[in-house]
Amino acid sequence: MLSCTDPRPAPRHVVVVGASLAGLRTAEALRRAGFDGALTLVGREPHMPYNRPPLTKGALVAGPDLAVLALPRAVELDATWLLGVSAVDLDVVGRRVLLDTNERLAYDGLVIATGAEPRRLPSDVASALSHHIRTLEDASALHGALAKAPRRVLVIGAGFLGSEVASTAASLGHRVTLVEATPGPMSAALGPELSAYCARLHRSRGVDLHTSTTVRSLGSPEGASGAFLAVLAREDGLRHSHVVADVVVSALGATPSTTWLQASGLDAEAGVATDHTLTALDSAGNAISGVVAVGDVARTPQPLLGGARARIEHWTTAVEHSRRAAGTLLGQPASAEPTLPSFWTDQHGVQIRGIGLPGAGDTTTIVDGAMEDHHFVATRTRGGRLVGAVAANNAPALFRFRSELASVTSATQPTP
Repeated sequence: MLSCTDPRPAPRHVVVVGASLAGLRTAEALRRAGFDGALTLVGREPHMPYNRPPLTKGALVAGPDLAVLALPRAVELDATWLLGVSAVDLDVVGRRVLLDTNERLAYDGLVIATGAEPRRLPSDVASALSHHIRTLEDASALHGALAKAPRRVLVIGAGFLGSEVASTAASLGHRVTLVEATPGPMSAALGPELSAYCARLHRSRGVDLHTSTTVRSLGSPEGASGAFLAVLAREDGLRHSHVVADVVVSALGATPSTTWLQASGLDAEAGVATDHTLTALDSAGNAISGVVAVGDVARTPQPLLGGARARIEHWTTAVEHSRRAAGTLLGQPASAEPTLPSFWTDQHGVQIRGIGLPGAGDTTTIVDGAMEDHHFVATRTRGGRLVGAVAANNAPALFRFRSELASVTSATQPTP
């Protein structure tokens, strides 16, 4: 048992492992809250923090430009930056982080913000030449591939990233095939009816969408240098088909970056488990004082799920976590009322925005507009209770559902 819940003095050295959105904003929140001790940020990439959402949209068209993508700074950090460096181990008892440079960083406050990394194709299917889309370098490589004459593009995975890449590639005049293992695009986040709307949107813009389908193999067709031959298999096993592609993009979602925590004793198998203050928990469920987790790597209690823990991979969640985590480390807890999860995606000229957790619902109701007009608002309820709302080209209409969703989160949020 690693529990270290006794009150401790305010930290004098905070180490932030993960130098992207959640890590940067937590460091800034610490400074705004009055923290004047030493601050060290460790980042796997060699770049200063940058904005990732454009990587599947504008950056694929014009090419990623770090000067444009760089995240703005809200405050002067006065921090030590260790970039191009990874954490490989955590000693919770000794309060040290081991880096791949063999350096050990002592801390009395730790922010785990290592985010997530792309889920890979199975080794018997994967090709070293397929693209992923997570980093600046990934986007640069894919931009180069899409900048050539119209090509055949295969996108594997129709979550947010895959759907956005398919939309962008189609807008550039490429012939796009989109393959999704579930019944529809973004189905886990939207529910079946809204997923079906997104499927129709893709097909209406010329995307060849295959749902309930997986890629069985990926190789090179005979006599076609530089091309790929993908064998697709439907989930029901009744039909196989073949797709020839010049460019393959793997967009199978992401897994939390927790390999470096395997020997730490933290509950980090599916993301770092936390309590409502974002304090990390050990494998026995005990809170570890002075250690918080934020952003995509954090598995936190979700009021809209009845308190069950889940990772929410949205930009707004990372920002909200930063304020709460900083308060926790400094013994100045932020408001007990968390910000509602929210997301947005732009596909084929349609802006889709959501609040709450629409994917948790069991019923969809169109409350404004019509899907065929690409201008509507839909609510998602579970057992008659509102859990989320989604708008297409009508974001302002979501505001009327915020108070109802906020009342659910407030009612189920523990008192600090």
